[in-house]
Amino acid sequence: MTGIVSPAQRDFWSAFREINPAAPVTPAAVFAFDDNPKGAAFCAHAVLTGDKTATSMLSLDAAMDPPRPGTFEMVTEFEGSPRAVIGIDRVDQVAFGAVDVDFARAEGDGSLKAWRKLHARYYGARCAFHGVALSDDTPLTRIFFSRLFPQQGSGVAHAPPCPLCNGSDTAPFRVVEDNRYWRCDHCQARWLDPSDHLSLDQEHAHYLNHQNRVDDPAYRRFLARLAKPLMGVLPSGSKGLDFGCGPGPALAAMLTEAGHSTALWDPFFQPDAAALNGTYDFVTCTEVLEHLADPAGTFALFDRLLRPGGWLGLMTCFQTDDAAFDGWHYRKDPTHVVFYRAETIAFIADRLGWSCHIPAKDIALLQKPH
Repeated sequence: MTGIVSPAQRDFWSAFREINPAAPVTPAAVFAFDDNPKGAAFCAHAVLTGDKTATSMLSLDAAMDPPRPGTFEMVTEFEGSPRAVIGIDRVDQVAFGAVDVDFARAEGDGSLKAWRKLHARYYGARCAFHGVALSDDTPLTRIFFSRLFPQQGSGVAHAPPCPLCNGSDTAPFRVVEDNRYWRCDHCQARWLDPSDHLSLDQEHAHYLNHQNRVDDPAYRRFLARLAKPLMGVLPSGSKGLDFGCGPGPALAAMLTEAGHSTALWDPFFQPDAAALNGTYDFVTCTEVLEHLADPAGTFALFDRLLRPGGWLGLMTCFQTDDAAFDGWHYRKDPTHVVFYRAETIAFIADRLGWSCHIPAKDIALLQKPH
């Protein structure tokens, strides 16, 4: 748990205090549920829909920073995007083996069996950290809470904030093949409900079916739609990063061959954390934006990775026709979870204070100011 660390979190807390002026200047805690992006997104969504009204901690962990009834905490996505403010109503203790189905449902897990499966893994790891073994007698601290912001009846209890712009001007968009999609009328993004995302293992398995070879002429021609306009604006000898390069980093090869050294990063195929610790003259992101569970966090990362005057090269199939969405080939890819219009990219660039150029269909070049 941390304090407020981003402008989005400050703005979110300020909006909460406008309708709750007695609230403290800062929340008691800012945190994401779970230890991974998908789990954090699912839990945050469950808080918004009212399906999650409780959580639990290993009592050994809770002792370090005890939760206190009457305090306010901010719930975020894994990368820090704010989602809700909760008020702590009650705190008590229970043994791991004594957790009942009512509490499992209050945690949003649906059944006691599901709760025990999920939490045995998590609490087993936390117990190991403390040098003890998990057993049915292991004490847990239960925290019961109420969602205070966004408010009930505000129109967003069942419409989560936009994962791209954090706006609340959102609404249900489509239900296609039992998958739920939302729309943002602020930035025009469309996205798949987080509870309908593939698991990380399923996502990885899907990517292994891709046949993108570095030396494939057709694949290089496809990537040249971004590479050509990007190389037209880059100074000679620029240093860049191919973000989400996949198993066949052809674009990085093309740019390197043109004299622009290009590092690689991909969560599945090139998970080199050091690559995300540097700064670059350019970052490319081809056929990646649509896969992002936390696009707001990723654009914040791009802002940190790019040097002043740096370029962000994007390629994603722009969504243009709501009436054709159900049958759109791009939607049918189960790993595609966010869809952008050209206006969406321009909106994000404007929010960041960057320039935005759309040199061709589905291509965008964004420049960070000097």
